[in-house]
Amino acid sequence: MSLALKYQTLLNILDRIGDEAPTEFKRYHVSESDIGALNQARSRAYIHLYLKVTYGLLDFREREKQITDGSGDGGVDAYFIDRQERRVDYI
Repeated sequence: MSLALKYQTLLNILDRIGDEAPTEFKRYHVSESDIGALNQARSRAYIHLYLKVTYGLLDFREREKQITDGSGDGGVDAYFIDRQERRVDYI
C-alpha cells in the first residue's frame, strides 16, 4: 500500500470519527472548503482515535470530556484516568 493511500485511509477514518460527533459539536461538522477548520477537526478526531483504540472509550461524549483545549492546558491534549491502576495518562 502506498504512503498516499495510507494517508488517505487515515483521513477517511478521522472524518468518520468526526461524523460520530453529535450535531451540537459544531467544530467537527465543518465545510471541506475551510481547510483550517477541517484540519482542526481532524486533529481533535486523531485524539479521539487514540483514546478509542488505546483505552477502549467507545462513546464520543466520554472521549470528548477527556480532551483539553485551551491556552492554559500546559501542552496536554487529553488525559485518561485509569481508576483500577490508579494512574493518570497525559496525552
